Amino acid sequence: MFLKNLVTKISLKDFFEKKNKFFYRNKKGIIIVKKAINKNKIRKIVYKILKTKKNYVKQPLIVEGVKNICWVSDFKIKKKKQYSTADKSWYFFPWNRDNSGIMNETSLLFKRVIELNGYDADKIEKNTPKDQIIKRIQLIFYPYGSGLISLHRDPINVIKMNAGIYVTEYKKDYDIGGFYIMRNKKKYFLDRYVKSGDLVLFRPNIVHGVDPVFKTKINSKKVFKGRCFLNMAMVQSHEVKKRIYTEGV
Repeated sequence: MFLKNLVTKISLKDFFEKKNKFFYRNKKGIIIVKKAINKNKIRKIVYKILKTKKNYVKQPLIVEGVKNICWVSDFKIKKKKQYSTADKSWYFFPWNRDNSGIMNETSLLFKRVIELNGYDADKIEKNTPKDQIIKRIQLIFYPYGSGLISLHRDPINVIKMNAGIYVTEYKKDYDIGGFYIMRNKKKYFLDRYVKSGDLVLFRPNIVHGVDPVFKTKINSKKVFKGRCFLNMAMVQSHEVKKRIYTEGV
């Protein structure tokens, strides 16, 4: 009941037409924009990205002149305020050529997300790392049984609202695990309320994480072997000397 009361579902039309104060003052905390993007198209684009062979970097540093990034994160907590990660990520930046089509497919949605966070979308589109705040798409893939992010909260110095597209779907690609919010030491899983192609918006400082996903009763062959999430955000580049990072909880 707690999570159900936390969620507000709206249409794509409302996403573009409702005033910004609706999103800022939304008391429930999580907004799901239904059918925000064509799910078949986005699944096809992402599937091709996952199958493309790439050279992975050791660190995903966002510095002037950086190309689109591919990397494998496998970090375990070593000290306070750190968090564990196990995933594969692809970073896409507007100053690079994008042969996948993912930037073009999400451009209108991303522009609205930038506006909701109080920025000039045309200016942000032209920013590069030297300008300190840049536009970034991060495709995150959590493989079956191992992909995760432990409890954390994201900084609110740049954005006031996280935004991301669900590529995979609960009960279609997996039926255990996924994105959760922690309250009173209990996990509340959001994925069962979201479909492939939906856009999710939530406060960055909500304590959240991702548990490993598993497939138990799904027999379809047209599935991803894990969970895919397409994060659309403005972030500080590593050209910022005192860059603020996500903190573990």
